[in-house]
Amino acid sequence: MKKNKIGIYCTASINNSNFTRENKMSFGFQCIINEIDLEKYTVDFCNIKDYNKFDILLYSVTSFYDILALYRDFFNLKSKPILICGGPDISNIHLLSYVADVVCLGRCEDQINDILEFKKMNNVWYKKYDPEIKNKYNLRQPTKLLQYKSKKEVNVGCNKKCLFCQYSFKFKLFNPDINYNSCTSANECFFSDISIMKDTQRITTGIDGITQEIRYKNNKYISDFNIFDSFTKYEYQNFKKLLYVKLYMIIGFPGEYYNIYDFLRFFGLFKMIDSFCSRNNILIDLFFNHFIPMPLTPYEYSSFNFTDFRTQFFSDFNNIIFTGKNITLRVSYSFPGSCYAADRLYLYRVNEPEDHIFEMIKSKYWIEKNTKKIKYYENNKLLYNIQSIPSDNIIIPNIKTPPKHTKNKTVLNNSYN
Repeated sequence: MKKNKIGIYCTASINNSNFTRENKMSFGFQCIINEIDLEKYTVDFCNIKDYNKFDILLYSVTSFYDILALYRDFFNLKSKPILICGGPDISNIHLLSYVADVVCLGRCEDQINDILEFKKMNNVWYKKYDPEIKNKYNLRQPTKLLQYKSKKEVNVGCNKKCLFCQYSFKFKLFNPDINYNSCTSANECFFSDISIMKDTQRITTGIDGITQEIRYKNNKYISDFNIFDSFTKYEYQNFKKLLYVKLYMIIGFPGEYYNIYDFLRFFGLFKMIDSFCSRNNILIDLFFNHFIPMPLTPYEYSSFNFTDFRTQFFSDFNNIIFTGKNITLRVSYSFPGSCYAADRLYLYRVNEPEDHIFEMIKSKYWIEKNTKKIKYYENNKLLYNIQSIPSDNIIIPNIKTPPKHTKNKTVLNNSYN
């Protein structure tokens, strides 16, 4: 029996001409590929130069860059193999339908061989069965923890329910073990779980809101005292090893505006920590991200905040905020502007591609084109409160409905039960 040829499609990223290979593939994608029935199929990597040698292409969407790259390679192509897309950043079947033949939503463990045979499933859209996307599709929940070679999932889902976080609302908390761990990485954790202990050398976590009020409004119950206490409660002295702390921050929530005094108060908190901290060699990097009203969260219909926090911030501050006796605090230059976030939101909400805006998104590093894009977005209803979005076609089963907004006004509760 002739085996069908499956190509793991590797697109050069918008910013990198190197092709992705196995060591750069997502953990979930590696697990799915490992389940393919090799008695029926052959599997190999491919790219734009040799994709026509294959019968079926598999493609993983882990970020909006992957969607842009896919459009760059396949939009308006007259013929190509069957293209199957899955991955954690898929919430817009409509946009992918212009290039993909199959779109998988949510988890796909133990499904790939049925998908390859075009068996109907409630979490898989097939162009041949539903070309106009009239049906609704389930975002499939985890059925087991994945394992591939030496890597193993610890949990799926999150019990914190921060209102801005898509991961909190996409998947039910799945962990057969008693103890909850926030992720697979030993160096990454919730802020409430960080431990500035003697042997700790690297921590990655998130505070997210610049003020305590913003954090509390988003179910992120980290007070200023919690931040102070986490860095000062240990009694160890004079460690020679550097402790590197990577803190993720979110700026630009709906209704938030640039206020230099909010930043000064926040940085002043770390100056106070510096005065009381026992560990004397800590480098803290703040990684700011502009808020995006993510699909499948309570914010999904909210308006976008166009305030350009990045430009205003770096007109007031250097990237090194201060160097104290114990702590150096700095802000990463990777701080994205509002245009980057608007690009992502546009791709989450647009129903069909528009060539001119896609070209501008792909050339996002050209400042003059950023200006053009923002003007386009400010006149485009997609980035304001709207009545419907592509993710309305997606159902999240077996999860309690999050505190919800109306489609005209976001209602943010301060608790989630």
